[in-house]
Amino acid sequence: MSGSLSVLSPELVPLHQRLVTMRRQFAALAAKEHSSKADLQKLVDELRKIDSKRVDGKFCVGPGGSSVPPSQAICSSLVEDCFDIAHEIKARGYSINLSEELKPVYERLKEMRAELERLSLTHRWTLRETDLYNYAVELRDIDQMRKDGKWNVGGADGKLGQGQYVSTVA
Repeated sequence: MSGSLSVLSPELVPLHQRLVTMRRQFAALAAKEHSSKADLQKLVDELRKIDSKRVDGKFCVGPGGSSVPPSQAICSSLVEDCFDIAHEIKARGYSINLSEELKPVYERLKEMRAELERLSLTHRWTLRETDLYNYAVELRDIDQMRKDGKWNVGGADGKLGQGQYVSTVA
């Protein structure tokens, strides 16, 4: 990562810093159980304003936007990442129709996602593979609860639990 930041054009540094800050703000909103719609909308509006400055998907600088600095991908990926998180937060606002049997699995996956998100923000540069081992084991255990990719929680009749395809992005 530090290697890719070294090629960041000086003209894009302020934009990059703002996008990193916004990414952290979106992640903080996503980690909350109930996010403020006003806070989310304010961030989305600012992100759209930044995104509208791109020409053909590129941030142009200089007089009249005549120059396309290198390292576009870094800033563009941050913009897309912020939009993804915003969509996840908005999707979470919808009610989830989930069977009682699947709720503990869903809640644990949601907790793990929030924990991992916090780790990626606070310990991104010092995180080691061994730090993630417990998460990998727990995810493997959850995955082994499925049969043919689905949770069979209906008992002997083989009915599938309601909410099989709920996204765990919340």
